[in-house]
Amino acid sequence: MLTPGSSVEDTRAGFQWNIPAYYNIGVDVCDRPCAQHPERIAITDVSPNGDIRHATFSDLKTKSNQLAGGLSQIAQAGDRIAVLLPQSIETALCHIAIAKAGCIALPLFTLFGPDALSHRLKDSGARVVFTNAEGAAKLRDLRGQLPDLEHVFSVDGAEDGTDDFAGFMAPQSAEFTPVETSADDPALLIYTSGTTGSPKGALHAHR
Repeated sequence: MLTPGSSVEDTRAGFQWNIPAYYNIGVDVCDRPCAQHPERIAITDVSPNGDIRHATFSDLKTKSNQLAGGLSQIAQAGDRIAVLLPQSIETALCHIAIAKAGCIALPLFTLFGPDALSHRLKDSGARVVFTNAEGAAKLRDLRGQLPDLEHVFSVDGAEDGTDDFAGFMAPQSAEFTPVETSADDPALLIYTSGTTGSPKGALHAHR
């Protein structure tokens, strides 16, 4: 809203964001609040059977650092990393860790069928998928169609070509130096619904 005596240009300048040259969204949503309120609850996860889990900002920082450390050993900055999980603490950990490692997160809807999953994973060239037992079962028959996919980690444990998510994180250090990404580096890859053809991917930056 214009104030008396101000111009449109003055008002626009007052609403401009101060975007830093280097910015990592994983650090901003996790490490920064952890520095001020480490034991504050960041996520409350209620499972379909009513079980309740809580994660503090300290929990998220430690575990996302471990996951980012492991991820940096099998992927490089800019690689596409898919997340095929329902909303949960693990889903948040994956997205935070992917950002910290400088990779690009590819969120996948858990109700996607084989064609939708295959198209997105193949088109994106995703190298890693974080999922659960249900998602791993869907991917099992698709692996032969996905030459770039090297690792599938399940939060439900290792099974038939799927690696254990918790076991992958466990030996990693709780300390990790996030990749120094610019504010305009891509952090997220989202595909359109494809109502007029095959779904098209759109990259979204850290800022």
